Amino acid sequence: MRAKYAKLATVCSLLLVLGLLVGCAASDKGTPEEAAPPEQEAAAVGVSAQPSVLDEIRERGKLRMAIFAMGDSPLQRVNQETGELEGMFYELGEMMARDLGVESEWHNVEWKAIIPSLLSGKVDIIMAGPSATPERALSVDFAGTIVYYNTCAVVHKDGPIKTLADIKKPGVRISVLMGTTHHFLAQNEYPDAELIINEAGGGGGSLDVASGKSDVTFGNVFGIFATQKEFPMLVPVRDENGNIAIMGREAGDLAIRQGDPRFYKWCQNWVKWYREQGILDALYYNWMGYMFEPDYGVKE
Repeated sequence: MRAKYAKLATVCSLLLVLGLLVGCAASDKGTPEEAAPPEQEAAAVGVSAQPSVLDEIRERGKLRMAIFAMGDSPLQRVNQETGELEGMFYELGEMMARDLGVESEWHNVEWKAIIPSLLSGKVDIIMAGPSATPERALSVDFAGTIVYYNTCAVVHKDGPIKTLADIKKPGVRISVLMGTTHHFLAQNEYPDAELIINEAGGGGGSLDVASGKSDVTFGNVFGIFATQKEFPMLVPVRDENGNIAIMGREAGDLAIRQGDPRFYKWCQNWVKWYREQGILDALYYNWMGYMFEPDYGVKE
């Protein structure tokens, strides 16, 4: 038995000596002053040391943001009295600029040009909350959900469309804004419809339905009720229980250029922080709270 323990002790001693030799070999690579540069150390542990848009923003002293404020959405619009931008997305952008310690620079861009404005480097981030579709994710990175959209159909109260099933009928005219998820929805789900494509914002689809140019347009629930102030003859399609018929739910995200993990992670952390603080919900209710009033949007 003693021989057995003696042999085990010898093996442990050999392992200890081997460990010391390996440590000495590692120390021969140099002192801390002679260590590999940070870029090599970062690469060794899989961390990117490439320059980030974050660095450009802070050096420039400005955060350049794209917004789509050409409609009447409480999320992003121009105040008709002051001519200034306002809405939830505008407030979020101002908060982000303050957190980065820079000024805000806003670009009010047509929807069809909003992703090209990002890819071309004209702006650093899209604050307009584009729906995070798989198709768009092929060209941009979605870095945090700031809002959710419920899609519904809007028709003339005296028109032929009464249910979602009616939209499937051949020859129905659908007005949509070019390049939006509503455009894709109309193309994919209603192949027999006649599409009327609007290339700019400003409530073109609603105007088409109000004037009889089209039978239906698609929009977000909050936008529909805002539109009714201008076009009281328009109503959302409802289900058999009298509730607004929801056609789908989409996540609206921040969008940045691809290939920038530092900015991506920073944006995700920023959204997570303000969501967990309750600030995102508070801002949404501040701008959209009228939708939650007991008598708002009820069936007539």
